[in-house]
Amino acid sequence: MLAELLVEDPKNMDDACLITDCLKDGIAVFVRLPYDEESAIRIFDFLRGAVLGLEGGFERLDRMMYLFTPKRIRVSDLRDRHSKAEE
Repeated sequence: MLAELLVEDPKNMDDACLITDCLKDGIAVFVRLPYDEESAIRIFDFLRGAVLGLEGGFERLDRMMYLFTPKRIRVSDLRDRHSKAEE
């Protein structure tokens, strides 16, 4: 099975809905939020609610960059993974 990661720069709520559809299909999405703070907050809040409703997750990568993941994809830090292997 081929894993897929999409990169998206949503500009409006229509774009956010398309990202949600990808998450429903099991595809992780790297999101670069717009610099317009009001739009960024609305889009982020919508995506956060959607991904949590789908039992997925999200990770902040930078100030305006997030990785949203569907249920079956877990994001972990390499150092955390290495230390767990040593236990």
